[in-house]
Amino acid sequence: MSHRLACSVLEIPSSDFNVLFLTAHGMSHFLSEGLKLRHLCDWVCLLQERSGEINWQMINEWTKQMAYDCFVATMTALAVSHLGLSVVGAELQTDNRYADRVLADMLRIDLSIFNSGKSRMAQRWMMVRNRFSAIWKYRLIYRRSLMVDLARAIYAFFFERKPKLAK
Repeated sequence: MSHRLACSVLEIPSSDFNVLFLTAHGMSHFLSEGLKLRHLCDWVCLLQERSGEINWQMINEWTKQMAYDCFVATMTALAVSHLGLSVVGAELQTDNRYADRVLADMLRIDLSIFNSGKSRMAQRWMMVRNRFSAIWKYRLIYRRSLMVDLARAIYAFFFERKPKLAK
């Protein structure tokens, strides 16, 4: 899809791509330094404006496959309860079981890494510390192993310094 802005034509990613991106990006932040209010606001804006264009069957299959389904349902529940999102007609689930805990985590300022002004090595240690201190996120919401995730990140840091896209 393209959009005209003055003398330029901007290419705009599809709504499906935006849902996938916001979900993966949000989960990454959620696990490393906490989800922030801006992530939730982006989610609300996208769903309010583009919900009817989204292939929810594909999105729901992908979120289950990636173990993001509980995260998306919790994020959507927060958007409904605190930011007035309406999910009428969308094939989108909400889950309030962990909403209070995720909201409390969102409001913490001590988890921020990349705006901390610390060195890159200190930021890496903060990422590890944050993940261990929030193991509940892995156990309850991501339902994947923290240790496997850390091993994958360490491997990528040492051996995949310049990853290439598969052809």
